[in-house]
This record gives sequence, structure tokens and C-alpha cells, in this order.
Amino acid sequence: DDVCGNLSVKTHEELTAEMYGGRKMHVTLKGDNLHHNGNSVYWSNERQNHLKRHIDKYGTLLDHFDEDEVCCKVNSEVKKYRSKIPEAERIGFLGIHSESDYVEDKTLVFTSEKNGLGMLELGRYGPHRKTDVKDNLHFGFKSFIFNAEPSEWSYGVSEQRLGRDQAIDITDDTTGEIHSLARQCTPVYVNEVGHNKKLHCNVDIRHTNECSVYYYIFIDKDHAMKAGDQVELLVDYGEAYEDVRERKGYGKDNNKLCGGDDDDAARLKRNFVDREMVQQDIPDLKLFDMFYLVEYLTNDVLAPIDQRIRGSFSANGQAESFNRLSKDIVARQRIHWLRMQLQCRLKEMMSNPNQDDELLLHAMTRGRKEMVTAIDESLLKWDFDMLPDILSFLNTVSNGDGKTLQDIIRLELSEELLYSVGSKLPD
Repeated sequence: DDVCGNLSVKTHEELTAEMYGGRKMHVTLKGDNLHHNGNSVYWSNERQNHLKRHIDKYGTLLDHFDEDEVCCKVNSEVKKYRSKIPEAERIGFLGIHSESDYVEDKTLVFTSEKNGLGMLELGRYGPHRKTDVKDNLHFGFKSFIFNAEPSEWSYGVSEQRLGRDQAIDITDDTTGEIHSLARQCTPVYVNEVGHNKKLHCNVDIRHTNECSVYYYIFIDKDHAMKAGDQVELLVDYGEAYEDVRERKGYGKDNNKLCGGDDDDAARLKRNFVDREMVQQDIPDLKLFDMFYLVEYLTNDVLAPIDQRIRGSFSANGQAESFNRLSKDIVARQRIHWLRMQLQCRLKEMMSNPNQDDELLLHAMTRGRKEMVTAIDESLLKWDFDMLPDILSFLNTVSNGDGKTLQDIIRLELSEELLYSVGSKLPD
């Protein structure tokens, strides 16, 4: 007892009360410091200070931290209890209990709003790699090339680099599909509620810093779960995801007259908007903007696409799937179309150099002439010169339902032609 008559027991031993004659007594303890050391059941003050010094030195709790470096009575008791339980059966932070220590209560339910429970972390959505953080301009062109597929797996961030907007993109630069590292993480498999009022959002999206996003399970009290209950995890991407919903056919504006991308007219309408947005970016490009954009698209996007196409139609090539090849053919033709737009912009810049360009180029390792030459040489590679040679082969690759790769390229060329004609007509 202390001077105030309070009981002070520095131990993890169970407290038992015994009446005269050996009768047992149920004891309920109340107070603000039941576990000693500010209610910490894990560390004495001395060991807590030792832990703090370790973290201050190494910046984190490393695996080689030795909890026996500072011994105390509580630690000795913990080790004694832990030694009695097989390692695989230990539960809890201290590992001094097993499931057999608890009595099953089937009336208990789980809800994140219950005191002491909270949310369950599902993991990181992105970014996973350094290259997942992209210049918004680069991402916009990449998304157009891969028919808006990357936009399904991306999000914008407020953080800027060199005064430029950034996007987090967890798709592969060579295919536009979600990359292998992201596929290993649970969040990418969580569906969304969309506009279905019968579905309930139970996954919360949290930004841990300017660009990192994590998913957390949050079960509210109205959807509390009993043992054995199963529920589909669903997230709500909000209005920012509406363009993707419409392409998939479950957006607010989708109806019998305006379908998803399986509706040719609706798809053309959306694709025209995407082309116009890309085309509107080009007149504002400065020389250094174009240089780094062309360099990125040539090396990281075009080269692997060309390699797959050439490999598939060579004598000894390993044929890709129809789905992969159809995406590659469309992407390759869009790069060809962009080449013509960028070449026009390059000619404009050469005939009317921008003063801002001169100031920026002066501080860079490459000069204007070197940049122009590099851009011009790269854009020559963007010409889809192999198309006439492989056009007849495209008719031999089908999806099994009568649709061939030749049909795919004809649709893409028709879209280009219609857009070109439409853009020249008066409003």
C-alpha cells in the first residue's frame, strides 16, 4: 500500500482474493494507474526509456532490439509465462496467452466504432515504385495511348515537382495494365460501390502523406459483424472516377442511348474528347517539355510495343494473345497519330522560339540544337512504317468470334478520320 492506502502490485501475476475458510472472492479493480507506469502493461519506466533511446538512435524499432538488455520483474514474469506456450499458439503483443485462455462469446460483434477496435489496414494502394510518380503531362499522353486504361488505376496528388502537377500511376509503362508489384497488394482487388444504393462502402481511403494511399477496413455499427459473417469489401472512389464508370457502363449518364465502351457511338464520343484534350496540350509545349515527353514515350512506351508487334508477326515470333495484340495495335497507331501533331508543334517552335525556353535551356546540359535533333530523330521512329507489311497478317488473328486485328485497326483509323473531319467543321 502507498501512503494513501492504494494497493501497488508491480506484477503480471493474477490477483486472487480469499475469504476466511478459503472461499474465493471476485475482485474488480478501478483506477487510473492499474498497470503501473501510466497504465502501460508492457514496459517499466526504465525499459521505456531504454526503448526511446534505441528508437532515437536507429530511427525505428529494429529486429535486433534486445528486450533483455534492461531486465525487470515484469519482464522476467513475461518470459516465464511465454515459455509455457508453444510459439505458434502465442497471441497478443506479449505472447503470454493462447486462445484456450479465453471463453467464446458468440454474442460479441466486430465494429470499427467499438472502443479498442478501430480500422484494419488492408495495405498500400500506391505508389509502389519511383516511376509510379509521374509528371501529369506524361501520364495524360500515356493514358491516351493505352485507350484510358491507366486512368482506372491512377489518382492525382496535390504535391508538385518543379512546379508541375503529378499523378500516381500504378500501371506498367509498356502495356498500360496494372503492374506486377501492384498486383501483389490487396487494395487493387477491392471493388467500388458506384451508384448502387444497395451496396455499402466499408473501406476507407487514407493519404498517409502527400502521395501515398492506404486502404482500411471500416465496419460501422449498423453493419457490425458476428463471428463467421462474410462481407464484400467495397470502396467509394467518388466523382473523380465517373469517367471510368461511364466507360464501363455504370455511370450516371449511362442509359440506352449512351452505353459504355461496348457501344461504338458512345466510345467514339469519349475518345474524341480524349483526343481533343491531348491535342490542346500540344500547342502549349515548350521545347524542354517536348524533349522529355518524347524521350519518355519513345524509350518506355513505344520500344516495348514495337518489340511485341514485330515478334508476333515474325517467322519465329511468339504470338501474343488477341487481347494484348489488339491493345498494342491501337496504341501503336495512336503514337503514329501523335507523331504528326508533335512534328507540327516542333516546326512552330523552330520558326518562333520562346524566350522562356531560352532561359531554361541556358541552365540545362543540352542545347536547343541538340534537343531539336533528338526530338526529330525520335519522332521518325514513331512512324508506323510496319503497318502496310503486317496488314494482311492482321486478318489472320481473330478473337474466335469473327473479329480480327484488321477490324481493330480499321476502327482506329476510322476514328482518326472522323475526328479529323469533325474538328474542321464549324461548331
